[in-house]
Amino acid sequence: MKFKNIMIGSDPELFIVNNKTGLVVSSIGLIPGKKKDAYRPEGMPKGYGLQIDNILAEFNIPPVKTREDFIHHINYMKNYIDNYVKEKNPDLGIKCCASQYVPWDQLQSEEACLFGWVKAAA
Repeated sequence: MKFKNIMIGSDPELFIVNNKTGLVVSSIGLIPGKKKDAYRPEGMPKGYGLQIDNILAEFNIPPVKTREDFIHHINYMKNYIDNYVKEKNPDLGIKCCASQYVPWDQLQSEEACLFGWVKAAA
């Protein structure tokens, strides 16, 4: 499928999980980069970025014109993040889903209370 004069980008979020326990692990302190200051390691192609968003890992892809390129870029970053967290801890991996139970101990930082740019009420 080819879009005419339209480009599509994305900045999806995904969970980091401990594959042994099945529990969500906060990306805070694990994933580099923050909003408006994404992590872009040397050698990563232009248009990609990685940062935390609340406790999730968020990534950016370059804008594209085809479905095939969109899928390629999403998979590139999913693989990158999965490999990145496995280098930090081999038990970790990624989970792409709309919602997930998060253990209370993973929500104890200031960043974990931020939604967008607004701090959640306690």
